Amino acid sequence: PGPHHAMDDLSVRERQILEEVASGQSNKEIAQLLNLSEKTVKHYMTSILQKCLSAPIHNPEGVAGIATAN
Repeated sequence: PGPHHAMDDLSVRERQILEEVASGQSNKEIAQLLNLSEKTVKHYMTSILQKCLSAPIHNPEGVAGIATAN
């Protein structure tokens, strides 16, 4: 198997949110798009950042690079 990527640890919903962030959407816009509260989106973002920051870095572009690579 190849190297472990932070995206491997994200849920489907976390991936959706990260992709929207990478495309420039605000938390409020993401909440409306996915029919979530803004607080829920912020919770997901905290989880995404924790997972991405705790994973070995194989992507020099950081979290945004991870989102746009898939």
